Amino acid sequence: LQIVTGELVKSTVYGETATVVDPDWNGMVKLQIVTGEQTGVIKSYKAEFLKRAPGPTPLPGPGPDFDRGQAATDACEAIEDIKPEDWDALKELFKPHPNVMATVTCTFILLNHDAPPTWDEAKKLLSDSHVLLNRLKDFGTFDSSKITTADLAKARAQLTLPEMTSAKVSERSPAASRLLHWCLCMYGIGVDKTGWEAPPDKEEAAKEGQGQGKGEQEHEEGPAMSTKTRQGKRKKGGSKGS
Repeated sequence: LQIVTGELVKSTVYGETATVVDPDWNGMVKLQIVTGEQTGVIKSYKAEFLKRAPGPTPLPGPGPDFDRGQAATDACEAIEDIKPEDWDALKELFKPHPNVMATVTCTFILLNHDAPPTWDEAKKLLSDSHVLLNRLKDFGTFDSSKITTADLAKARAQLTLPEMTSAKVSERSPAASRLLHWCLCMYGIGVDKTGWEAPPDKEEAAKEGQGQGKGEQEHEEGPAMSTKTRQGKRKKGGSKGS
């Protein structure tokens, strides 16, 4: 495996995703962890225990037909879809998958401008289920104007991690998957309200024109979907009960 500085790699032993800082550091590969509680920590691994990580998850942002009201409704419904047993299972996780941790981190960034530094702290915030879930349901309608461009930048860093899709996160936690949908809706509302433009991703720029259409489908349930498309899906599937 030929490793270069700045490349995303994944540990085959611990599953951590990291950016290569120095590919030949005293015979080891020097890395900076980018997922989970150890985000920002510098580590070193033997190259034989590393593999290339999937590229960042594309996050196109709101399209021209984006409807803030519909996005707020979608976000509320995502929270209402969380089953009590799935929420309890999320709270009871001892060591969540990095993308589950990233989803919870993103949720609190958008909700509180900051995120708990550890999973233990996150679990304390998740424990008051009634208050938190009601706040999440109402946030898109009443408080989304509080989302800042700094929040959006920090949220994007989580939402573009490799394999940050509803399908992948749902494999680890169905409740976290619905939180991810909420985050995507809030991200879209925030970008639409502030007009914030994300800096271009190096990986996306390098791959421009190579499978771009496929990448735009990764967040298929996200806020980038036009209002007309969402409404079409809703009509086809029938109305949801509350």
